[in-house]
This record gives sequence, C-alpha cells and structure tokens, in this order.
Amino acid sequence: MPSLPPAEAKAAARTRWRKLRRDQPAHLRAVASRQICDRVLEHPAFHRAVHIAAYLALNDEVDLDPLLAHAPDLDKQIWLPRVAGGRMAFAAFDPARRRDLERSTVGTCQPGPEATVRPADRLDLVLLPLLAFTRCGDRLGMGGGYYDRTFSFMLPARPGAGPVLVGVAFAEQEAEQLHRDSWDVPLHHVVTQQEWIDCT
Repeated sequence: MPSLPPAEAKAAARTRWRKLRRDQPAHLRAVASRQICDRVLEHPAFHRAVHIAAYLALNDEVDLDPLLAHAPDLDKQIWLPRVAGGRMAFAAFDPARRRDLERSTVGTCQPGPEATVRPADRLDLVLLPLLAFTRCGDRLGMGGGYYDRTFSFMLPARPGAGPVLVGVAFAEQEAEQLHRDSWDVPLHHVVTQQEWIDCT
C-alpha cells in the first residue's frame, strides 16, 4: 500500500493524536497538568526567564493555570498568543484581568488589541501546546502553522538565537517518529508529567 503524501499523513496523524488526548479521562488530565506545572516551576530554564510565553488551555490541552497563577509572585511576565489577520503575536497577560480576554478566530482566549505586544525574539521561554512530540524535538501542532511562522527566524538553528522553546504535553502524546517539514521549528525541550526531556 503506497504511503500518504506528507500533508495528508500529517492530517491523519492529527486526527489520531487528537483522539488519543481527548480520550484521556478528565481527572487524570487535571492531575497530570498540575504535575507538569510543578516541573516547569522547578526547572532552571523557568527560573532564568523573565518574559515567558504561555497559553490558555483549549479543550483537552495541558492546563497551565496553576503555573500562570504563580507567575506574578515570581516576577515573571506572561505573554499570550494573540492571533489576528492570520498572524500571531505575543501580548501581555494580567491574570487579575482575565475577564477582559477576547475570543480569537481559532477559538483561543487572548488579550485585546490594546495589550502591549512583545516581539518573539525578545521572549526568554516559550511554552507551546502540541498534539504529539518526539524526543528529537519534532512537534505536531494543530495545523495552523502559527508557531512555525512566528519562530521561523530560528531556522536554521543558531546557538543562542531566540527563546527556549518547550513543548508541553502529556507523556501519552510521545511518538516514535513524526514527519518534519523544512519549515517546522524544532523544540529545545519537552515537559510531561513524568519528565523534562532535552531534545538538543
């Protein structure tokens, strides 16, 4: 049987991995999310960072709320993705003003257009959602390509270029192999409820 073209293979993989994540019991996802947040909070990469890009969980993604709640007390500035006009930027997030967030065209909650924006190359640490990952740093996202376009300046990888990219995932989302296109930006690390994985 002939193999699928890369684009079709990625689409099929997204369907499979989305179902796997969705089928995990909600209470187990909640426990694992808390463990993942604890691992991030304890890691030196987090301690060194000041400007941290994160996200607000959508559906069955890893929930970073426990981490976001601690960020102001740790003198961390959180930046959330803001999608507009097919592009993504990172806008300042104030946990105390969560009610002021608006819904993006892709369904995520994001700061409004009046929020301060920080260039991607001036972030210290980026916590990225994903559907699947490999230990080599390959990441299967939702298919919009926002993160890859935003961090394309990091290709080809150069020592010290750009922020530290950390994929956030449940351990069950690990894949042995994923197709990597030339425009896919690899992860430096992946954090799960079980471990912190160095990909580089």
